[in-house]
Amino acid sequence: MAQPNPELRDPQQALADVRGELHECTDERDAAQAPELATAEVLRMINGSGGHVTPVFEAILEKALTLCEAAFGFLTVYETMCTASSNTTNNATNTARLTPIK
Repeated sequence: MAQPNPELRDPQQALADVRGELHECTDERDAAQAPELATAEVLRMINGSGGHVTPVFEAILEKALTLCEAAFGFLTVYETMCTASSNTTNNATNTARLTPIK
């Protein structure tokens, strides 16, 4: 009769270890893909914006907040003689306002 090899691991523990490694790899992959997915979503927003920049800037700010895990953010865009500002918190976006530069 064959004797069990003491060097072999418990199959249940080995399976649990492999599942843990798979979970870690999946998390790393998702984190690595997050910037590309956010960029693709913003590009889709730009493509469908019809020249309306406010939703595009709000999408950029929202994606940046998500990627950085930030509680709030502020975006200012300078164009000719006006600035467009938008600020966002976790769940609320204040729309952009054009303000003349003096």
